[in-house]
Amino acid sequence: MSTDSSNSLIELSNDFDQLLTSGSNYDVIIKAGDKNDVKEFRVHALILITRSQYFRTALSDNWARKEGNVTILEKPNVSPKIFHLLLRYLYTGVINFDSLDGPLILQILIAADELDLDSLLKRVDDYLIYKHADFLRQDPGQILQIIFKYEPCSKFRDLCLKTICESPEILFSSPDFLSLDKSIFLLLLKRDDLVMDDIEIWNYMLKWGAAQISNNFKIDDISKWSSQDISLLKDLLLDLIPLIKWLEISSTAFWRYVIPYKKIFPKDLLWAIIGCHLDPNDESITKSLPPRCLQSLPLFDSLIIGRKHLSIIASWLEKQDTNYFEKRKLSYSFSLIFRASQDGSSSDKFHNLCDNKGPILIISKIRQNGQIIGGYCPIDLKPGLNPRHNESWLASQDSFVFCLNINSNFNCIARVSDNQKAIYYNPNTCIGFGIQDMMLLSNNQIRSLSDSSYGNIKNVLPRGTHNLEDYEVFQVIKK
Repeated sequence: MSTDSSNSLIELSNDFDQLLTSGSNYDVIIKAGDKNDVKEFRVHALILITRSQYFRTALSDNWARKEGNVTILEKPNVSPKIFHLLLRYLYTGVINFDSLDGPLILQILIAADELDLDSLLKRVDDYLIYKHADFLRQDPGQILQIIFKYEPCSKFRDLCLKTICESPEILFSSPDFLSLDKSIFLLLLKRDDLVMDDIEIWNYMLKWGAAQISNNFKIDDISKWSSQDISLLKDLLLDLIPLIKWLEISSTAFWRYVIPYKKIFPKDLLWAIIGCHLDPNDESITKSLPPRCLQSLPLFDSLIIGRKHLSIIASWLEKQDTNYFEKRKLSYSFSLIFRASQDGSSSDKFHNLCDNKGPILIISKIRQNGQIIGGYCPIDLKPGLNPRHNESWLASQDSFVFCLNINSNFNCIARVSDNQKAIYYNPNTCIGFGIQDMMLLSNNQIRSLSDSSYGNIKNVLPRGTHNLEDYEVFQVIKK
């Protein structure tokens, strides 16, 4: 198209925009909105019936109400703001989605479908698909409430569900989650592609249930629950609890985080789960429980992180981006060999269980802020060839330290820069990374005093000594 033609179209569009604004020579009044939010638009029948099949019917003699020479039409189900945007599109062919938020664009989609604006529907649909992840992160609750209510949103709905299942933190870490409609929660739990550890699902389910009962309901303070509280929560979660894949939860996590809430459990289900842990080979028990997802990750016995974080760590092991294993089968297994809260935090116990085990992964949780800090040692943990005062330095090109954020995608890694002093061994402490870059101490503490071997460790662990809530060590095995 030539520049002159383009300028002429812009000028024509601007002229029609002015006509809409002025309402000169109008022959139709449309009342949009309901109750206290109503606005009259003075518009022109010729433009509306030319641009929309809906208005050809709505403004016909068989449907329309007239007052003198003016046709009166009411649209109580479309807000004035949305209707003005649609009218402006009908008059000018222009609509700027970039200045609008996700829920507003969805309302445009719904109204455009009702008004048979096929060309606009296509544009809205394309834009929503392009921006769906951004909109979900900005306003997941309202987006979900809208897309499940209206059929025109079905294509966008399927995409949003897929995105949430791949990145559950978009919804579950949002304040909107606590007001999520139960039907949507049910739908998510019924899917097999929800990439979320089942013990996490259980914890979020409890928080959601508590929020439905009362803002003041304390889910962790079981001793103060009334019989009415128990009854309400049990009824509310009755059809949600069976959808958790209980076979995916380790016996340790089940005992610590599920058994305390046994009063809200269906008794048959509770005993079936306990029976499965006591006798996992009894098929009569395992058949009564939700099956493992065929695409699920191997059972991962951690009380600190979930299985979804394994794909991030495994990607780092392969020196790939964090999402490398997101849709690939993991080529590593992680076997728990030490847990401080279970085995004690003495250095003797640590070395007895963790030395000479090949590559190991350390996962710890800082008590003060819940931050997850870890490190990867790709070699046997053992004294060096020439130890001095019980101290040894072990060389490695592949070791790294990292932090994981449970509720977001902000994760950080610091790879070794001084290969000769990658790992520090001392029988009087647990394990060190670098020259005091990161030291796991024998008194449930972690300390950082240097950045000489891991250059950007300050992004992983702040300087100083930090108390740990717990830490775990896993043997890493390449399949």
